[in-house]
Order: sequence, then structure tokens, then C-alpha cells
Amino acid sequence: MRSVPMALGLVCGLLLSSCRTAAVDDVVEQDPLDRGQLAMDQGDLAAALCAFDEVAATDPRYATARLNAAAVEQQLFRQQELVLLGLRLRSEWRDDEAIAVFTEALSTWPADTRTEALLRGTVERRRLLANARSVEPSTPVEDPAAAPLGPADEPLALPSPIGESAPLAEEATDTPVEPRIGPEDLVAAKLVRLEDRLQRGELDSVLAEFAAMQEKWPGDPRVCGRLSRLLLQRGLLHYGRGQIDAAIADWRRAQKLDPQLPSLSLLIELATRELSQPPR
Repeated sequence: MRSVPMALGLVCGLLLSSCRTAAVDDVVEQDPLDRGQLAMDQGDLAAALCAFDEVAATDPRYATARLNAAAVEQQLFRQQELVLLGLRLRSEWRDDEAIAVFTEALSTWPADTRTEALLRGTVERRRLLANARSVEPSTPVEDPAAAPLGPADEPLALPSPIGESAPLAEEATDTPVEPRIGPEDLVAAKLVRLEDRLQRGELDSVLAEFAAMQEKWPGDPRVCGRLSRLLLQRGLLHYGRGQIDAAIADWRRAQKLDPQLPSLSLLIELATRELSQPPR
């Protein structure tokens, strides 16, 4: 499984950083076994593992230290697997499930500030999406800027000259006037609907709608940014199927939308080089 080496890499990076900075306060002179147990009690698994590793092989408590270290390593592996699972769920916009997984990961390693930040960020994103869904119109709404002011055959009413009273309306109406949806809210509502469709695998049709939105709102960073990354994703799918021309076309469109998109220039260069080479 890929998750194990990935988790191992994350753990190693965290441990190297923690081991270099551990025990610089009043507990630096404390017995390493006791310091490791204290760190475990405080939820700092990385510091605990570093402390247990300091117990020398000549120490009669060495076996205890190794057992404790093995238990901490298992917790760290489990925590990192949960973080990776939460990230995958988050990338699929399954925020409720991702929040539950991040919460479990944080309970496994309470001192991990990175997991805490991921949890907070996912909760905030869910809140923002919920707000966007609350303004989503029940029926399709056209761009307010393009909406007509009245029937095409009805002349525009001019203001009455000074001194003349404006004619009274023939009949009052109690019909409530629906509030108009501003362009920003309309874009947000469309984005939420498109993300829902992406979860159902409708990548090509969603990309077509994003392209139409980009023509309508060419300066909106949310539309351009999401479209560029979806084009990058579809280009990778094309490339994996051997459709190199289609992959390059998607990547060039993505690069035009976001020239700073990581690795895009390299992908285009490698695919172009591969396309120019004769088949073996």
C-alpha cells in the first residue's frame, strides 16, 4: 500500500524536527524514560519517542523503553494514516467524513498542530459552502447584469416634470418581490453545484460549464483557479490513457489561466518530447 511509505515519510520529517528541538527546558536533565512517559501523558508522541530512544542498551530498563517506543510508533503510524485518509476525503469534498477522520487523528496525537490546523480549515470550508448553498436559487437565475428591465415592448418611464405629480399606480399588489442575487452570490452558488457534480464523476460536462463561467466572469480568481486545476487533472487522465495530444492541450489551457501552476511547464515539456519521439 502507498499509504505506509507516505505516512512513514511524514512521520520521519516530523520526528527529525521534534528531536532536534526536544528537551530544551527544565526537563532536559530528567531521566529519559520518565521524560518519555511525561511527553506521552501530554500527547506529544514525537517527543516521547525521542526520549525513549535515549535509553541506552546497557540500561536495565531498555526493554521497557523499546516496548514504549514501539507503542508510540504504532500510534504515529495510525495517526498519519488517518491524516492521509482525511486529506483524500477532503480532496473529494466529503468534508463531514474528513472532519470525523481528522478529529480521530487529533485524538491519537493531540499535540500535532498540523492536524489541528487541517481540522479547523475543513470545518471553516464546510461553513462557507453551507452559506453558499443557502443563497443558491431554486430555479436557474441569469446574470443580473444581463436581465431585462421590463417587457421589450414597454417604453421606459421617464420622470415627471417638476411641478407635476406622478400618476398613481392603477392597482397595488401584495406580491412579494424576490431579492435579486448579486453576481458574487451567483458564482458561489454555481461553484457549489458544480462541485456536487464533480463528486458524481461528471468531469467533462463540469469542465464545459467552468469554461462558460470563465468567459462570463474572466476576472474571477475562484473560477479561473478551479478551472486550471481541473484541466490539469483531466490532462493527467488523458496522459495516463496515452492521449498525449489531448493532455498537452488541457495543460496549455491550464497554463494560460494560471502560469504559476506547479509542475505544469515540466509536464508540457516532457509530454511534448515524448510526442516528438518515434515509437519504438
